[in-house]
Amino acid sequence: MSSFSPSPTADSAAAEAIVRRVLANLSTEWSRDDLADLPLDHDLFAEIDSFAVVELLLQTETEVENATGRYVPLADDAVLDADKSPLRELRRWIGYVAQAVARG
Repeated sequence: MSSFSPSPTADSAAAEAIVRRVLANLSTEWSRDDLADLPLDHDLFAEIDSFAVVELLLQTETEVENATGRYVPLADDAVLDADKSPLRELRRWIGYVAQAVARG
């Protein structure tokens, strides 16, 4: 059963829950307590290395698939671009995940 709904606000809330779950998991895996409760304006891209970005993408894709019942790819050139990445602000990453799910 999908935790995403037709409402953009609900989708954003579902995406934030997924992103927060992934960050809490990675916080434990990487022994980085600071990642568990980041503010929405936090620059995650500056905080983690490229291998960590890949792990974040993979875990987020898995969580999205668990929530929606379908695989939704999140990796693209923009995510890995140091200037354009939605990871430059946690709020933008959450919005990116919600939009990706909406696109399917």
